[in-house]
Amino acid sequence: MRVCFDSLCFASDRLPDDGDDENHSEVIVVTNGKVITSQDMTNVNVQELQTLVAAKDARIRELENQLRQRDEEIVDLRSHLDMFQSVFPYHMASPTHNHNNNHLNNVVDNGIARPRKQRAQGISAEPQSIHELSQQKFPTFPKNDRSRELIKAAILDNDFMKNLETTQIREIVDCMYPVEYAAGSLIIKEADVGSIVYVMEEGRVEVSRENKYLSTLAPGKVFGELAILYNCKRTATIKAATDCKLWAIERQCFQTIMMRTGLIRQAEYTDFLKSVPIFKNLPEETLIKISDVLEEAFYNEGDYIVRQGARGDTFFIISKGKVKVTMKQPNTPEVKFIRQLNKGDFFGEKALQGDDLRTANIIADDPEGVTCLVIDRETFNQLISSLDEIRTTYKDEQIERRRINEEFRELRLSDL
Repeated sequence: MRVCFDSLCFASDRLPDDGDDENHSEVIVVTNGKVITSQDMTNVNVQELQTLVAAKDARIRELENQLRQRDEEIVDLRSHLDMFQSVFPYHMASPTHNHNNNHLNNVVDNGIARPRKQRAQGISAEPQSIHELSQQKFPTFPKNDRSRELIKAAILDNDFMKNLETTQIREIVDCMYPVEYAAGSLIIKEADVGSIVYVMEEGRVEVSRENKYLSTLAPGKVFGELAILYNCKRTATIKAATDCKLWAIERQCFQTIMMRTGLIRQAEYTDFLKSVPIFKNLPEETLIKISDVLEEAFYNEGDYIVRQGARGDTFFIISKGKVKVTMKQPNTPEVKFIRQLNKGDFFGEKALQGDDLRTANIIADDPEGVTCLVIDRETFNQLISSLDEIRTTYKDEQIERRRINEEFRELRLSDL
């Protein structure tokens, strides 16, 4: 006797019974939980068996296809990992940063208007002096309004370039020059050293990696930016699928714009800090460190920059405009005006010196808006919290707050 489980068969040496036909060998087939004896086999439709085999073959092909897709995803993720490791080195440029620095996500307390941030992030460029950068001039190329808006929109839509400052984007748009490629032309070759970044205005291009098609890019897209931004090799091959009209900018021009803006901003911030009384006596090196980590935030008139009772993780220095400070009195709905703060004044230090909660409201009070330079908790504790002026101000305001609370402690609404 033989017993078969799908394609596996087992033979038996059982001797036939008296009632068995001596020439008969019994076969039992078990498939998908169904038992088919030799007698039943004659009744099984051959087409049904073929259908079962075809279904199994289809399932095998499906699983093989899924496995192939997983392998491709792993290769793609490894490629991205290599790229990001080259983009974000293990050491940071500023000693005040670390890998867990998340102050950008906490510039404003919950429930408060989110400011418009102005500082660019993550741009890598060769270091030069501000004097050398200021002397470098690059040609500009005329463009109609449609082309200028298309380039600007493409930059703002790109994950790696959308945080550029308005002045940087304007300079990039001015310096981009037109190039054209015929259908089938090679624009970027994988693993080459990149020197140009492109914005597509007309046509379509195909992106591939290791001879495998990845995607098609249409007008209004940036490509080639990674090799320019982060000094790495081209991560993909790009060919013109149709005749294409592109705008391009050279690596040297692009990075000069990045560095010039950064160094000029650093110099401006450093000069401004020197004009702020609490910072004016600090060493130049410390001022530069502070300048490197400052974030610029803009608030419209009436915006709450800080709300009393909210949790705080940031320190603010007013660089333009004025704000008003108000405080809700205990056990009453009354909000009392405390003072006005102007350019060069600072606030937010109390929440970073022991009181996690904000002790007052800070409201933008300038028709032209208010610009603040923002510092996160970690930087504040490393570079600023030890300043005598900060400690003195904090102590004086604690005393004043206790005096006010004591003065109005017995006041009731019926007394008014």
